[in-house]
Amino acid sequence: MLCSVCIGRASKQNRRMRSVVRGAVSMLVGLAVAPVLPLYPRRVMTRSSGESGGDGISWAWERVSLRHFVDGLRYMSPEERPRLHLWLNLGLCALYAALVATALFLVWRGLARRRAKVAPS
Repeated sequence: MLCSVCIGRASKQNRRMRSVVRGAVSMLVGLAVAPVLPLYPRRVMTRSSGESGGDGISWAWERVSLRHFVDGLRYMSPEERPRLHLWLNLGLCALYAALVATALFLVWRGLARRRAKVAPS
């Protein structure tokens, strides 16, 4: 026969384990979603030719997904520092994954608490 202290301790360990599993699943979802988000900056060049024979080159930034950024990486010249841009965008990907995971974890925890309050004792 188990004492009430042992049952309480097992319940706390069970809650802690569920929290760890929730966190791990949330991070996996965040890592799956973050590269798809179109939030990564990429520098683009637009070349236009005028009627008088002159060329005009303008530079701008656009937001793309991580996949589209990596696809255009081979066209970057060494002066544009492609490695730096890649590392910055990978850091942004990790940050976005952590934000998505945190939001998902908090929503999931709130739903679990609400379900626990509704459940009969």
